[in-house]
Amino acid sequence: VVLRTFGAPHRMLVVQGTQGSGREMLLRFAAHRMGRPMLLVSGRGLDAERLVGAFREATLQGALFVLRDAEEAMTPEGRARFRECLDVFPMPVTVMGLGDSAGWVTSLRITTDVEVEVPPHAEREQLWRTYLSGSGGETAISPVEWREMAGLYNLGVGGIVNACHAARELAAGELVPVSRAHVGRAVRQLFDADLKTVATRVEVSQNW
Repeated sequence: VVLRTFGAPHRMLVVQGTQGSGREMLLRFAAHRMGRPMLLVSGRGLDAERLVGAFREATLQGALFVLRDAEEAMTPEGRARFRECLDVFPMPVTVMGLGDSAGWVTSLRITTDVEVEVPPHAEREQLWRTYLSGSGGETAISPVEWREMAGLYNLGVGGIVNACHAARELAAGELVPVSRAHVGRAVRQLFDADLKTVATRVEVSQNW
């Protein structure tokens, strides 16, 4: 579906899914299959003029344009510039992270919706095993801990791959095999980094 939409002019692709579900990986894979560059732009802090500049850059590169966290760019002025850019940008445009603007955005072009779902428990466990130890990397994770990780972290392919990479880096810095603790720290780091842009951490001091 993604490949077909990427190959059609004047189309809109709306990719839905939770954080870490693998939406970006899916799009990068599709762009690679087509032999096309992909320009991924975050809507966080993106004003209208920078949005126009992003479309201009995609035009110059002949790139597939992907707007992540799209709702945050849809201010009144952002909407106006986004619509103007669509009028002159013939290639397909992909948006992720729409909220209240979804109905308006999808009315601008013929739209295809894609839902990237988190895989079931057994597949998540296999993904953890594959990306942490499948390439010959050494781990200190027990069979029970593999199952616990798959159940505790409701992540898709993208989140698991990123967490595995971060966990391996943490373990390498300590010159020890990857452990369950490294994975937990990696997942917290990844999600803390994302939450810091939209929330403030509050330390709780109450006790029993």
